[in-house]
Amino acid sequence: MKIKNTQIFKCFIAFIITLFILLVGQILWQNHAINKPLEKSLQSIDGVKNIVWNKNSKIVEAVQIEVTLGDVTNIQKTYKEIDQKTHEVLGSKPYRIIIKDNRTLELENLYDDINSYVQKAISDGDFPLLAQKTEDIAKQVAVNAKVFVDEQYVYVQLNKEDTSLYMLTLRHSNGIGGNI
Repeated sequence: MKIKNTQIFKCFIAFIITLFILLVGQILWQNHAINKPLEKSLQSIDGVKNIVWNKNSKIVEAVQIEVTLGDVTNIQKTYKEIDQKTHEVLGSKPYRIIIKDNRTLELENLYDDINSYVQKAISDGDFPLLAQKTEDIAKQVAVNAKVFVDEQYVYVQLNKEDTSLYMLTLRHSNGIGGNI
């Protein structure tokens, strides 16, 4: 009887040690195979100032990545590069990119004025009118404005001095709206 208790105890200790080794291995793999490569990859993109993300998300949860941008010349190009590099590191794991900027109340109010044209362009496909209206409205308050469009998003970029506002609006093109 004493031998069986000793054997059970040894099996239990071996099980605990195995779990500990697997847990440490998982933590090391997460840190060296995902966390560091993603941060290094995103930090290499021009205009990226800071990255904050939930590193220990569960397998089925989407990883939420907050990227703070400084001054960028083309928000569409920068966002696509962020998305591509994130996909390269995370693979099929779901993720969500949130763009942070250094907007001011003036830029937010200006975007509110432009947003109705963004929504109209998404519904009727008149993106040249959106670009023209955005530039006209922005010039009235000495703001540099750019509009970019692709199959997924309408990108609006507003810059004034050392402040910026970057907005991405999903197109939901399911047969609605025009092509670029």
